[in-house]
Amino acid sequence: MGLLRTLVTAATSVLLLGLHASPLADAESTGVAQQNRVSLRVFFRAFCPACQWFVGDPLLELVRTEEYRNILTLTLIPAAGMHEKQDGTITCEAGPLECTGHRWQVCALDMDRNDVVKYLGTIACIEGDESGQVGDWNTKMKNCLTDEERVVVKECFDNRSKDLLVKMIREERSGSVPWMPYTIVNQKVLGSATEGVPLNMLKTSICSAYTGPKSFYPAECVKLVGEQKEFAPEEAVDKPMVAAGENPQAAAAPGKEAVNMEARAPAKADALEGGDGDIVVDMKEEVATPAPANVSTTTTVAGKVQLEMYWRAFCPGCMSFITKPLLSLVRNKEFQEIIDFRPVPAAGTSFDAKGNFVCTAGMVECLGHKWLSCAVEEFHQVGDLVERIACMESKDNKGMTWSFIINRCFENEAFTKMKTCYDTKSDDLLRKNVAKRQALRVPWVPYVILNGTPLGDASHGIGLKQLMDAVCKAYSGPKNVCYVQKDTGNTGNQYNDPPGIGKPLPTEPEAKTVTEFEAKVIGGKQADDEETSSATMTAVVLPGVCFVGLVVIALRLTRDHKKDA
Repeated sequence: MGLLRTLVTAATSVLLLGLHASPLADAESTGVAQQNRVSLRVFFRAFCPACQWFVGDPLLELVRTEEYRNILTLTLIPAAGMHEKQDGTITCEAGPLECTGHRWQVCALDMDRNDVVKYLGTIACIEGDESGQVGDWNTKMKNCLTDEERVVVKECFDNRSKDLLVKMIREERSGSVPWMPYTIVNQKVLGSATEGVPLNMLKTSICSAYTGPKSFYPAECVKLVGEQKEFAPEEAVDKPMVAAGENPQAAAAPGKEAVNMEARAPAKADALEGGDGDIVVDMKEEVATPAPANVSTTTTVAGKVQLEMYWRAFCPGCMSFITKPLLSLVRNKEFQEIIDFRPVPAAGTSFDAKGNFVCTAGMVECLGHKWLSCAVEEFHQVGDLVERIACMESKDNKGMTWSFIINRCFENEAFTKMKTCYDTKSDDLLRKNVAKRQALRVPWVPYVILNGTPLGDASHGIGLKQLMDAVCKAYSGPKNVCYVQKDTGNTGNQYNDPPGIGKPLPTEPEAKTVTEFEAKVIGGKQADDEETSSATMTAVVLPGVCFVGLVVIALRLTRDHKKDA
């Protein structure tokens, strides 16, 4: 019994040291040697708004970029604002719920400390509103962890989480940071109590601080701070360890760009303005099994237009495309009849070494892909399916759990079908969708293919008119639903009646009201100019004349009165 107790104590000590003595040093076995790495330390509080934003946005995006991950040592400290009392209890600025959140997070770090992308993704998921309400820990853990992971984290939470936090508080003095999130790059504090730390500031600071071998200097750093001025001799590098879901062959070459490259939009973090005012998505090229470029693996139904769509749940551009041009298109019944719609909700989804799903935005996104896969499986009528997908992808769902979303978008029998599907076959359906996605290269999302030809590109959105024109051009069936003019020599076919379809519009010009602004722009006169001028004369001049006449009469009467006096 004494020997068993000794072994348990030793194991606990190893776990405690493993979490902190080598500060989440997942990077030590990949990329540049530890002594040449840039230290990035982040103190944060669970669920403080600024911390939620920083962890789930700039920090997560930085760590997902292999070039930066290869030169960093990240120390994540979810204990800001925590204090240890003399009796050994711990307190948090926002009370017991915050302390509980820190306990769950430190256990997530302990579980995945050798995979920086994995543990940071889990922390971002726990911090996110989408995973559930603060305090509803069962829902949050279910949305952010697999069944196996929940068992490991729950054991840690029950038995070791307090010890892990106390050790972190003592060694890091996390209760004394002046603001949070508190970010330090090689002893240099970034931001302030009133200024956040955006992604560009993070990257610039890391580029400036890096003095390791030149071969690991991120290419983007040249644009941000210029060529590397101080660097160490080149070193022999072991085969790098890759984050969950990455292609080990792609990661094995230090000088080679990572396949999962991020093409950032100039106007907004994850979106671009498209040609017709619609939004395009995060242009993140996925790791995919090599295949003939952009060749669909499915066959086209005779005459109909095969419309394939690969997308990620809740990515901004995907939401915009589904709820605007796509929804508008299929609400026209004539278009419904000529479309063979094949949605694949699996972009950004892959598998880790154990075969578990790994998604770009974390476990919540994977859950969304499973629910969306069930919607595709259970509802086959094009109009009905797109309406339901659009409901699930609505911006009104921001901050809601998937359980709430499914209750909102499916009622009665439809809800029962979705629940049964999710419980019994959603895993298999998503695996099939991942296989479809891996069969071709998906360079951006939403990735839309019409009869085997991609529509749009990585920097322009797909507007309603562009989508309708492309469908009409691709349609080869017998039903004449798209009225097309003869080719006039212009690029593409010209339509008499965009954005509608069906019979051509009458040849008579449509009556149009010309606004005052339009009249000025085109140099013409407003409608009823003369009548307006006459009305103005009547309304302004005539009362003025009457007023002057009354004044004259009054003056004369006054003079006559004085004479009589």
